Amino acid sequence: MASHPSIIEFLPTHVLSEVLATVASSSMADLCTLKTCSKELHNLIEEDDFIYQRACMQKLPYIPWFITPPESSFLTRCRQSGNPESLYREGMVQYFSPLGLHDSGLERLKEASEKGHTEARYVCGMILLCSEVEDERKQGVELLRCFLGKRRFVETCRKKVDACLRMMWKNDRTRTLFGNGRRERLCGSNMCRGLQEIAGLESGWPGLNEEDEGVSCVLCRWDYELRQFSKICC
Repeated sequence: MASHPSIIEFLPTHVLSEVLATVASSSMADLCTLKTCSKELHNLIEEDDFIYQRACMQKLPYIPWFITPPESSFLTRCRQSGNPESLYREGMVQYFSPLGLHDSGLERLKEASEKGHTEARYVCGMILLCSEVEDERKQGVELLRCFLGKRRFVETCRKKVDACLRMMWKNDRTRTLFGNGRRERLCGSNMCRGLQEIAGLESGWPGLNEEDEGVSCVLCRWDYELRQFSKICC
């Protein structure tokens, strides 16, 4: 008896790729199940970087030594495809953990940020703001520009980064850099209205509303956020 042609044969490759990428962005388990359905699906998934670029890692541990061999293989494939979440995770482990690979860790975080990963952009900005090089501090301010006027968005982003950092031991350089907060304020003016507005605040994002109308100085906002970030890095 002749076998019936698979419906996959009638779908344009780019359409099928979009469908599989959508599945991948929702569930790693479902993607792995689809790979077992047919040889065609298995080959397409394995050969398509776009699918792995969108793959979800929500249920995978952040720390490498808690990851099983199959999970490690999956993460490696995602990393090879330039998956932003994979780059972010690798960067966080390299930069903040006892591995102490700060230069390569920051590069991975920058790559993830350039690919649109929000938490990577936030962390890169915080790291650059702590630099002793003025041009790098300016890069940090520019990188974080998209967060201005979005108090709740910043708080949510900080909480996600906190959840990641709670899973790892911090290296000595990280503790030194962030443990005591900024050694020098970004805003050097003692007369700045922004400094007066945020004095004494313990949590949240400075400002009276989503537009941060309570603080006029951009550097004061980031001085404040660096203090909050330093608390989750210790």
